[in-house]
Amino acid sequence: MPASIKLQEEYGEDLAVLFVESQGTAPGATTKFVLEHKWLGNEAMWTNESPFRTGSNGLPNFALLSADGKVLSKGNFVSKRVREQIEAEIKRGKLGPSDTPKKLKKAWKSFAKGDVSKAVETAKKVGQDAELSADAELAVLAFIERSESRLERINWLIDNGYASRAESLLKAALKNFKGSSELYDRATEIQVSLDSDEGKREIKASALLEKRLKKLYGDPKNEKLFKKIAKLAEEFTGTKAGERARSMAALGS
Repeated sequence: MPASIKLQEEYGEDLAVLFVESQGTAPGATTKFVLEHKWLGNEAMWTNESPFRTGSNGLPNFALLSADGKVLSKGNFVSKRVREQIEAEIKRGKLGPSDTPKKLKKAWKSFAKGDVSKAVETAKKVGQDAELSADAELAVLAFIERSESRLERINWLIDNGYASRAESLLKAALKNFKGSSELYDRATEIQVSLDSDEGKREIKASALLEKRLKKLYGDPKNEKLFKKIAKLAEEFTGTKAGERARSMAALGS
């Protein structure tokens, strides 16, 4: 576990780490166990719902997936080999698939820098060449799908009590999506919801909760911190962040 968390912290948003509890433990008990081991407070995710089976026997075991969902490696974790595969996949994600035509590399570089509009525009220009039209269409599709995934992530964060984090990601998305009308319009709609009184309350509750949780993750047996989180849950009753706070406060009882 610590090795995977370290990898996630090292590679940041370029790597998503998902831990799956697969022995039938209740969600609350899992969270309490993880909290007590000080494994929270990073971008790694924890769940009791396995997204798929690795086919490997024994615990722990892992699977490393590409950005396209292809299994790159699975079984027993070997740090050096996995690190090499991760770095190769991150590089591929920024420069496009290994068989990407040279003329499309510029579009992928623009996308990696966050300029979605320029990436799409560049790919479409390349696509005017009949021999490259199919590759260009695939590139444009990849740019749009990955951008839509960013919006889906932002919506998930809002719906699950992480509005302050969503606000930060949305700010970057609005900047990246300028010039791409449909994506920008969708991002703007989300911004409007966050600018509402309800949205502002969610952001405030989420930001306060994150500050208190940060302290709790470093001192998971501090009863005073649990009480402060419980108080926050009462103060922000009716918010998603308040629900998160209530669930975390319950772990201290």
